[in-house]
Amino acid sequence: MLEGALSIWPRRRWVDLRLSSFSQKNAPIGTPWCYYPRESGFKIYQQNSNYYQLVSGFNNAYGSNISPINVNVRQNGKTLRVIIGAYDRYVPPINIPQLPSVTEESLQFSGTNIPGTDFFAFKIIRKSTLTNIWDTTIGGLQFADKFIQIATFLPSMNIFGFGEHIHHKLKHDLSRYTVWPMFARDIAPDSGSTISTQNLYGVHPFYICVENDGKAHGVLILNSNAQEVALGPGPHLVYRTIGGQLDLAFFPGPTPEMVVEQYLAHIGTPFLPAYWALGFQLSRWGYKNLTDMQHIVRRVQAAGIPLDVPYADIDYMRHDEDFTEGNWSDFPAYVDQLHNEGLHVILIFDPAIEVDYGSFKRAIDQEASFIEWATNAQVPKSIQDQYPMVKGTKARI
Repeated sequence: MLEGALSIWPRRRWVDLRLSSFSQKNAPIGTPWCYYPRESGFKIYQQNSNYYQLVSGFNNAYGSNISPINVNVRQNGKTLRVIIGAYDRYVPPINIPQLPSVTEESLQFSGTNIPGTDFFAFKIIRKSTLTNIWDTTIGGLQFADKFIQIATFLPSMNIFGFGEHIHHKLKHDLSRYTVWPMFARDIAPDSGSTISTQNLYGVHPFYICVENDGKAHGVLILNSNAQEVALGPGPHLVYRTIGGQLDLAFFPGPTPEMVVEQYLAHIGTPFLPAYWALGFQLSRWGYKNLTDMQHIVRRVQAAGIPLDVPYADIDYMRHDEDFTEGNWSDFPAYVDQLHNEGLHVILIFDPAIEVDYGSFKRAIDQEASFIEWATNAQVPKSIQDQYPMVKGTKARI
């Protein structure tokens, strides 16, 4: 059985035999036919205690590796950060607090080589137990402009997190190979399928691992490009993205609650919503008319299911246009009725505003701002000039 195989290509006939190995027999579900050998990645060019400069020592199937790349190790309280990148790589333009974590547990970075090779690897070690919470001697480190990959052995099968996806259980199944893409999109979840790996609305490149002795740690990979994580036997994890850099933050816990506290100290606490917004909510699209929505709300209440907030999706609009009413002429009266019953109502609004109807005209009259092209030369005038209200402007449509 192959444990921790890093796939390269989906079909054997496409593979350069100098770059890969094959396995087809007696393998777990999803095992790649073609995978990176452990003797792959980057080699150390120079180093000091908290810094490594690496040069490429292995071909990248998806573009030439950037060489050299840098590995910087930073300590923030007990949170350990490892940043792998190169000059002028894209960094998400957000300010996060990055407050230092406080705990009796400590993590240690250990730079090393993959056994029997001169390829660089590193381990993140829990000092109190000497557990390797990350161990990249599995190989496969790649860093091209549009394909970045890092892989690690995991200390246990108890992995929770990543998303947004549909799971029938919180705990991931690492007995099989599964790839979970992360790229936000507006798509209905397929909760009825046995396993659905399609990417949904949110992107959360963070997980918690409960180690075999019960201690927990967390890992955040801060990146805003399209990305994916592959989980499988070994147990192991492979992270891939198409841009930016690898910004890894390790939170030592040692309890799941403390991991979450340390994670929030790093990225910031979420907005505290109104108390009623924490209640039971009914959100769906596809109502045929107001009567259909009223029927669904009554049915939920009649079944004794708690309900605090029903939503009205784009169905209430005229032709899906924001700030309009379609055939829901009695909607204001129904909202008043729900308010009198102690419920709140949330309306859905999409961010895209059409440029040829009243709502856009009112916005222009009130000097609302819209996203614009940087220069007039970038404006696609053959399209722009078809719409009188944006003709001669830099508004993006």
